[in-house]
Amino acid sequence: MQMRELINKINIYNAKIIFYDKTDLVDKPNEGLPIYFTPVEGKELKKYRNIKGKKDFISTTASIHIPDLSIEEFVDIFECDCTGLYDFTNNIIKPYCNKGIDNKIVFTIFVFLHEVGHWNQFEKMERNVSTFESRDCELSEENSNKMTTLIEKRSERIKKGNTCVLTSKEKELFIQYMIEYRNIPKEKEADEFALNQIESVLKIYLDYSNSI
Repeated sequence: MQMRELINKINIYNAKIIFYDKTDLVDKPNEGLPIYFTPVEGKELKKYRNIKGKKDFISTTASIHIPDLSIEEFVDIFECDCTGLYDFTNNIIKPYCNKGIDNKIVFTIFVFLHEVGHWNQFEKMERNVSTFESRDCELSEENSNKMTTLIEKRSERIKKGNTCVLTSKEKELFIQYMIEYRNIPKEKEADEFALNQIESVLKIYLDYSNSI
């Protein structure tokens, strides 16, 4: 199944979705994650960056960006990622797996619902970009800096000839930083939203798959 087909069927939240070509996967924001929420886009983003009164800026272009891939290709990106997100997510969704729906579908639905959680946060903030971006920004920046430093050190180690894909220490730190990140209130709330919604959305998917 393609991502586009699945998302169009389960997006009962009226979230704006932008499906982007897989050739654009390189150099995506948000640490290279293939799916992400942005509170402001395009010309509005340029306007927001240039105005002085950012605290009053209301966006009309918030979107969830999703690669136009098959579900298998989408999940493979996470599986090949070294940050620990794949294992972290699988641990969260374990109670919903092996119950008649392909685990990759369950994984994809949870990841999508996490981003819808951010969409929902933004809606509750009345689409105020500054309010959304400033929430937990210090915690997010601190975590991002630690993760970036770890990734850079790993890259340097490999360049110097130590080609181990991931040392035990690196794996330990990636897991630690990932847990820290997902415990940032903004992220934890998005996970809680996803968990609160996943059973009903899995039912929507199951009803759809049984009808085709």
